[in-house]
Amino acid sequence: MNDDVDAINSLLINRFPGTPATYKGYDSMLDDNCNIYPAEFISKLCPGGIISIGKRTMGLDSVFLNDLTISSTNYKVKVKVIDKGRARVSNATGVLFQGLLLQDDQGNKMKGTLFGDQVEGFKDALVYNGMYEISNAPISAYAEKWRNNPSDLNYQMGFGRQTVVTPLDTETGPPEPAYQCFAQLPRVADRNAKFDVLGVVLFVEGGARKVIVGQDREYTVREIVLADHSNPQPLTIFAWNDLAEDECTLLRTGPRQFKIVGITALKVSPHKGFSMATTMSTTFIHSPTGEKARALAEWAASHQSLLTNMQSRILTVRVVGGQKTHLQLSALKAKRASTTLQDERYWIKATIPGADLHRVHAYIGCSRCGRGCDVS
Repeated sequence: MNDDVDAINSLLINRFPGTPATYKGYDSMLDDNCNIYPAEFISKLCPGGIISIGKRTMGLDSVFLNDLTISSTNYKVKVKVIDKGRARVSNATGVLFQGLLLQDDQGNKMKGTLFGDQVEGFKDALVYNGMYEISNAPISAYAEKWRNNPSDLNYQMGFGRQTVVTPLDTETGPPEPAYQCFAQLPRVADRNAKFDVLGVVLFVEGGARKVIVGQDREYTVREIVLADHSNPQPLTIFAWNDLAEDECTLLRTGPRQFKIVGITALKVSPHKGFSMATTMSTTFIHSPTGEKARALAEWAASHQSLLTNMQSRILTVRVVGGQKTHLQLSALKAKRASTTLQDERYWIKATIPGADLHRVHAYIGCSRCGRGCDVS
């Protein structure tokens, strides 16, 4: 019981502001010529009101994430939660877990994981985009096979009984979506930038499909097409993994039934020229509220004919399409972004008189990811 009290006392002392102070004490008894009281025994004594030896320092060492190793103790680190995944149950172990991505002031990033009851316990204590000071969190090795980038640190953070999480922004709470209209979305953005969008659902892919991405990992993906008042070109969003299942299915409606949805924490993707993709922090808001949501709902109600035409074109290209359509160059030049969908495909018949085939460079690319393929 005393050990538990000492642990609580240590946690509270580490949260005190100010400069750390160390108090010195004797580790030997006067006139103990027979060594009845060895130093090791005296060091373990902790009378009421006296700070025990080995726990006399008030305050912790401030470090950065790249300073941490599995042997790190008595530290504190200032971080921002730049990603907070959705809670999931591991297929391999059946354990509930939730992933975090933390970033310090130097830009170092470290993965963190909550397990079991910690998911609910830290629900409001660690929120997306929140700033925190974390102390005495256990550090463990991070398996190389799970690292997505060469810059990933070799360690990951856990959350133990002695871990203290202190919010640096006392007003931090569940983040409110900062919806942006499609016309304001940057075509090229920092890889860490994330955006919230609000749109009218025009199309949801019939079912999730499986794709193989880097390191031969299998993922599921599903496409969503949204429209809004700011851009005549609809926006394609790729929903990955767990979001490709039930969340997308809830968006499916009948023809000419237009649902408003909010989708948060999306990243810009170069796929199909320009699109967006979900991240581990993405959430679907099926009944968005607020002034922007009401304005978009009013716009959708007064532009049913426009939305119906856009939906019809999308269904024609994606579902009915497939036959080769040949165009003349003059017709191709007449195409405009406002009247052309990203998924439209056309063929041109052309004759090159006296063509030197040795000087023809063929390019064949993947119709899904856009990457080039070798041609022999």
